[in-house]
Amino acid sequence: MNTHKTTYPVLPHLSTGLSHLNSVAIPAPLVEKIPHSLSARQPRKFHNRAWRRRAGKIFKRRWEDRPRPPEQEYLIDGVLPTGALVLLVGQSGIGKTREILLLSNAVANGEDVHGRATQLGHVLYFDYEMGETLLAQYGQQLNLRGYIEPVHDIPFTDMPALIKEAVEEGCKLVVIDSYSSIVNQLGLENAMNTNSAAEKILKPLSDIAHQTGVTIVVLHHTNKGNIQYDGSQHIKALADVMLMLKLDRETEELVLTAEKTRVEFEPLRWDAANHPNLKGRTRDETDEPTVSPQETYKQWLLDQLQTGGKFFKDLEEPFETAFGKGTKTLERARHALLEEGKLSVCKEKGKPFLSLMLSDPLV
Repeated sequence: MNTHKTTYPVLPHLSTGLSHLNSVAIPAPLVEKIPHSLSARQPRKFHNRAWRRRAGKIFKRRWEDRPRPPEQEYLIDGVLPTGALVLLVGQSGIGKTREILLLSNAVANGEDVHGRATQLGHVLYFDYEMGETLLAQYGQQLNLRGYIEPVHDIPFTDMPALIKEAVEEGCKLVVIDSYSSIVNQLGLENAMNTNSAAEKILKPLSDIAHQTGVTIVVLHHTNKGNIQYDGSQHIKALADVMLMLKLDRETEELVLTAEKTRVEFEPLRWDAANHPNLKGRTRDETDEPTVSPQETYKQWLLDQLQTGGKFFKDLEEPFETAFGKGTKTLERARHALLEEGKLSVCKEKGKPFLSLMLSDPLV
């Protein structure tokens, strides 16, 4: 047996009462085991192996040194971007189906529409509203041509796979008529107004559009007051572009504007003199122009801020007194003015503080 002993000095704070000892003897075999038995494993900085390899190397280059992304392409110039989920919103009877079929016809034949150039491609049309016979008759009235393939009333669960297959065959445009018909398939109570329903329907469609480059247009209707789209706020959040189709009764034109867009968009106007909603009117009529409730709410908010900025909370009560409407309606007016660049919002004492933009002509 190894009789060699190793001596270690006594630590100062342990020396009290041990002054008669100059050292403590520990057998050599035990000493050899001490370093291993006392060594503690250090916690990993990153549990994920890929992140451990990148530790200390996350910030590799400046933003301006990154490769330039390709320019945004459009299926219909300035209107429908490629690789995007687009919501086309309008009140019932405004003509959403007719217009999207005309746009589909332009894409299927590579023809200009309303003065805008198009890319040539096949069109896949998911119909949940008209039915096979009525859609066929309507398409004949509009003189549709080219590869426009209607699919009727299929379960939403079958839609993603069919879209991907169609893209492989040259599909450039997918139309879904309509969002409300699909969301009803979920069987959820009040599904139109739930974020989870919007997530289940629109998120898969958005992913397909981004991954394949196809343009997916979902038709949707406005709420009862025709002020904005019907349903959850998450609907707008998930869309890359939200377009609003309206009828200008004064100019007798249909107007297509963007309520939200992540790319450049050019508003579109075209003649609608024969629109069924204008029957019985003439251009010489001198009706007073109708102002939508939303425009009234926006103007009221701008008027309130003429004398200076105000906390949003302080505007809720006078707004309700003036219109009998609650906070959500005021929120929508504020959001619309923000998007138009007429309003700025900052936080003061943790609360939203509203003020007019300096560039606004009302200031």
